[in-house]
Formats: sequence, C-alpha cells, structure tokens
Amino acid sequence: MVLYAGGLGEDDFAFLGVAVMRTLQVTAPVVAPGTKRDVPAIGFEPRQSRSPPPTPSPDHGSRVWRALRNVAVLSFAFLLHASAHGGTVGMQSSVNAAESAGTAALAVASATAWAAGCAVAGVGPLRNLASGKWALAVSLLAAAPYTATTTMLPDVVSLLPAAAMQGVATAVLWASHGAYLAAWESELGRSSAGKLSYIMFFVAVHSGDVCGNLLMSTVLSLDHPPLPSNFSKAVPCGFDFCLPPADNSDGNLVRPPQRRLSQVGYAFLACVAAASLLVALFLDPVKRVRCEERRRITDSAEDGPCLEKPTHVAVLSQMGSPYQMLLVPITLFAGMEEAFLHTDFTQAYVACSVGISHLGYVMACYAVASGVGAVISCFASGYLAEGRATLLVIGAALHGGLVIVMIVWSPQSEHPYSLFFIASLWGLCDALWKTQINVIYEAFFPDDPTTAMVVLWLWESAGYALGCGLSVPLCTGVKLHSLLVTLVLGLIGYSVVECCLGQHCKGRKVYK
Repeated sequence: MVLYAGGLGEDDFAFLGVAVMRTLQVTAPVVAPGTKRDVPAIGFEPRQSRSPPPTPSPDHGSRVWRALRNVAVLSFAFLLHASAHGGTVGMQSSVNAAESAGTAALAVASATAWAAGCAVAGVGPLRNLASGKWALAVSLLAAAPYTATTTMLPDVVSLLPAAAMQGVATAVLWASHGAYLAAWESELGRSSAGKLSYIMFFVAVHSGDVCGNLLMSTVLSLDHPPLPSNFSKAVPCGFDFCLPPADNSDGNLVRPPQRRLSQVGYAFLACVAAASLLVALFLDPVKRVRCEERRRITDSAEDGPCLEKPTHVAVLSQMGSPYQMLLVPITLFAGMEEAFLHTDFTQAYVACSVGISHLGYVMACYAVASGVGAVISCFASGYLAEGRATLLVIGAALHGGLVIVMIVWSPQSEHPYSLFFIASLWGLCDALWKTQINVIYEAFFPDDPTTAMVVLWLWESAGYALGCGLSVPLCTGVKLHSLLVTLVLGLIGYSVVECCLGQHCKGRKVYK
C-alpha cells in the first residue's frame, strides 16, 4: 500500500492507487506492442488465483459481517485522521514560513518515513511488530505532537522532532493498515462486500482530506481582513517567488492570529485522539483475522506468526534490478510533484496571491479532483487501446502543460479561480500517476507484487523528501524546471522498460 510520507499523504495518503485498483480488481497483463489483444492492457477481469478457492464455511456470513464492521471502524478512524493530517500538511509551508520551518518539517517527516519504512519493510520482526492493532492505534495517536507544534509551537526546535516522530508513525501506519486491508481482502474476496469495503475506505480517506482543509480555511477566514485598495505586493508570486519577507511586509503571507490557529489545532487534536481511541476499542486484532483464515483453509491448528512479509533481501534485490532502476525517475516524479504542491504551490501561488486563509479551499478542491480522477482513470483504462501507456502519456502531457503554464503565468489576487482550476487539474494528474504507477509495478513484477509495492512506496517517499528538501534553498522557478526534467527522464525510462518487457521478456521473470 502507498501512503503519504509526512505530507505524502499519509497519502499519501496515497492509498489512492492501490485501494481503487483493488476495489475494481484491475489487472495489467504485459503484452507486446502491436499485438492484438482480447483483453485490454488494463481491464476489469478478476485475477487468476494460483489455487482453487476454498469452499465457503458455514460461518461465512458472520465472518463477512465482522470484516465489514472492521472496515467501517478503520474507515471512520482514517477519516478523522485524514482530516487532521490533510489540514496540517496543507498549511505547513505557509503558516510556518519563518526560517522555512514548515517546509523543513515536511522534508524531515518524509525522510524519516523513508528510513523507517526501509527498516519496517526489510526486518521481519519489526514488520510483525508494526502490523498489529496496537501499533495502528499508537501510530494514529503519534500524529498529535506534529499537529500541535504546527499550530501552537511553530519554532524549529519543537517542530522538527515532532516531524521526525510523524515520519516514524507514517511507516508504522503504512505497515499496519496494509496488513489489515490484506487480511480483509482474503476474508471478503472479490465479492460485492469486498468491493464495498475498499470503496468505503477510499471515500473515507478522501472525505477526511476535504473536511480537514475546509475546516482549516473556514476558521482562519474569520479574522482575515480585506486588503486595502492601494495594496502592492512586497514579493513576486509564482515563478519568481523565493522566500517570504522577514519583516512581514506582505500581508498575504503574515501568519494568522494565534487564537484561530489554536482553534484549528484543538479540532485536529480531537480528531487524532478520536481516531486512535476508535481503533483501540472497536478494531479486531489483525493477527487473529489472518490466523483464523489460514487455519480455516489448511485445517491446521498450528499457532505462530501468520503475517507473511517481504524480507530485506527481496526488497534490495528488486531495487537493484535494471527494470527497477529505469522506473526510479517516474516514481520519484510522483513524489516530487506532490511535494511541490504541498510546499511551493501552497506558498508561492495560493498564499502569496490570495492569502493563507484560502489554502484549505484550494487544497480541498485538489483532494476532490484527485479522488474523482482515480476512479475515472480506473474505468477509462479498460476502454483504451494501450491501457496504462495511454493514460501515462495523457497524464504526462497534462502535467507537463500545467508546469509550463505555472512557469509563464503569475497568479493575481483579482483572478483567484484560476488557482482552483490549476489545483483541480493537478489533482487529476496526481490520480493518474498514483493509479497507473501501481499498475506498472504490479505488471512488471508479477512474481512478487508485495515487494514491488514496498519498493514503490520507498522510492515515492524518497521523491517527496527530495522535493521538500529542494524547496528550502531554491526558488520556485528552479523547482518547476526540475519537475520537467524528472518527468522527461521518467517517461524515457518507462518507455524502455515497456518495450523491453513486451519484445524480449514476455513470459519471463522481470528481475532476477
């Protein structure tokens, strides 16, 4: 599963791609270019299971209802958590602009998440420890210091350690929620109940992101005075933006009143605490779910670890394969473009031109477009001649065009709706990248898709950390050009892998 790292949304939440893909049961068979296919490159046929499905047991109905109840509990918990996390990340770089503390916090959170994710993914005991109920509850609660320092204690000394804690919590949250969804997938299968569970989770996560941003902007707008008619910008916005003025001479970039920020912080902290409490009180332990399922299938009473995890050997082997290295640029771009949105777009385009109080409204528009775009891309892929390749070309052309527009266009306070339009298109592009890159990794590494998802998350997190790190010393224009270069390199690498896989590697293992 793919999560936001720090801001990478937890998904970052980026369960976006995998959740929607598994909801619609998307497959991505590798087919040579030019070959006539009876099935599209990305269709909706169910995956072929490697063994015949077991005969349903007499208590199948009760187990399905229990699984749905657990999915509902987890979905509501993530709705609350995404509300706090989405609002916090959306305003981080603008609210805590002094000494670039907010952007540095995003970079630290994502880098820590990457390092912790490597440890959790590669070390079996750590992954087993992180894939439990209490690990999930604690990792949800661990977002509280990051939320509190963002809104109440914005100095670097307190913000960076809280961001590091948030990064570790993100890695644990990724492992634990992935284990739960995998357990319920085996419990519910490809039935209507299984699809309903993923739709429920997907809608909850994106609804939380929208609610958190709307709450943040609604509260901050209460004390936002209108700008005088003779107001002139102290710093250029958009392409030429570098750093906000240290003397607060630009009214749009002045930190909102602490009273309003504290109100937002208290609301987000309540959401975080409620999410953790909900999981602790009402969620079944995942180990019990997985063990019961395995024993029911194998008729074995043996007790012991019931969570199969990829080892560090498998992760390192796949990361070092030639195909994986060619896919690194496009995966890095998926993280870098999201980092640019959370850091530079929010500060240099939205806050600089229309004010910090409008950040939540624009980011809520982005979240809605991203969710809708993910569903549309999944359905559209089944009707396109070249499936994932066509959607990636569309996404690259649209995203590259957006970057060029942002290079030549300067935002103006008189035309705020253009920001909503750009955020919506950026959300659609982000949905294409998240869904189709997941499909690419599943198609190119069919023998070990679980490890492929781990590697995907690690590289995407690295891209997000790199994007946030570049935001501190560089101006916006340099970062826009770096996005274009990474996008071109990513398309070249993907094209090479697609051609090689279709022409020379058909039916063979992709990595050795």
